[in-house]
Amino acid sequence: MMAAASVARLTLALAVLARLGAAGRARKVKLRNFTFGVPDAVGAAADVSASNCPGTPPCSGHGACSERNSFCWCDPGFGGLDCSQETPMYLNITAIGPPEFQEAMGRYKIDGMYLAETAGSDGRTRVITFSEATSGWVISEFGSPCADDVCFFGYQRMKGPPPQKGYVYGSPDFQVYVQPLVYDEADDNPTAKRGYHLSVEYTPDPHVEGLPDLTVLNGRYVLQPRYVHEETGKYAIMPIDFKSDRTWVLSGLVGVPRKWQVLEMSTGGHLDMYSVPTSNGYHLWEPVQDGLQVIATCADHLPESACGPLAGQCGFAKVQSALAWIRDCCRSTCGSCENSRTACKVDPSQSSSLLSLSTASVAASDHRKPRLLRG
Repeated sequence: MMAAASVARLTLALAVLARLGAAGRARKVKLRNFTFGVPDAVGAAADVSASNCPGTPPCSGHGACSERNSFCWCDPGFGGLDCSQETPMYLNITAIGPPEFQEAMGRYKIDGMYLAETAGSDGRTRVITFSEATSGWVISEFGSPCADDVCFFGYQRMKGPPPQKGYVYGSPDFQVYVQPLVYDEADDNPTAKRGYHLSVEYTPDPHVEGLPDLTVLNGRYVLQPRYVHEETGKYAIMPIDFKSDRTWVLSGLVGVPRKWQVLEMSTGGHLDMYSVPTSNGYHLWEPVQDGLQVIATCADHLPESACGPLAGQCGFAKVQSALAWIRDCCRSTCGSCENSRTACKVDPSQSSSLLSLSTASVAASDHRKPRLLRG
């Protein structure tokens, strides 16, 4: 989280930007026909069509299709070649050895990021992420010269697509970048699906001196999964390359000054871009001696006030079809994360009446059980 003084300066810079308004369109650097290390050498998705990709509808309605390679880029929370497989929305770190990393324990929630397409081939980890703590989009690089690795910041009160312009940079004396900075591929290609491929196109201002070279952040970025620590936002589980045996890391905003660093590392399944290497999937994280345990988990569809009282009926729901909805709607409470997260058809507002109905159903079932006659 940025210091209060930095936030104040950032707010002032945004006010200046509002008065300046637009100052024309920055020169666009075209980065087409770029090939990077993903399965089958999937290249840039400049030509996007639904015709050649697997799934019905293409990419199962959960991704964007690259016609050039018949490759599906999946939404966070989905995976597989056709994006039909559900991947966990939540992860739990239940154990980690080093005392300085104990804060990393807890639940992580999926929150998509944009990862530079050169990740894994140029030795850099560059990302575009949304910060709940400061309400805005951050363009950053691990171990950058920028404060807290926040190289560009674009305020956004409610999370939506990354804004094209409105970014500040150069902490502590923030500068306003008045030109457009972030472009969606769909801006130039009307057949592209918006929100999957972005490009950062920064041109330094020759009149502003003393700033680090931020042109290293220029290039194409693609939507990828990222799991963020719900309590602090300071830790994240994410991929850092596009290799066929993909590298996943536990990263943390740590140290003095604070920088994003790789704390633990593991390898995903072969040609499986979107599945996290979990401990309940028999994957090890390194260093092994740290004993990191990453567990795939899920959430209840209904509020705790409904699922809590239903916990005792999870067993009945296994054998009584009339109560199967309990395991579908209270997956975390019942330990039934293997059920699809779309299986629950119950409106949360109906939970009170269904609670009464399920209690009556169990009572009726118990009444029908044969009794031992005593003679």
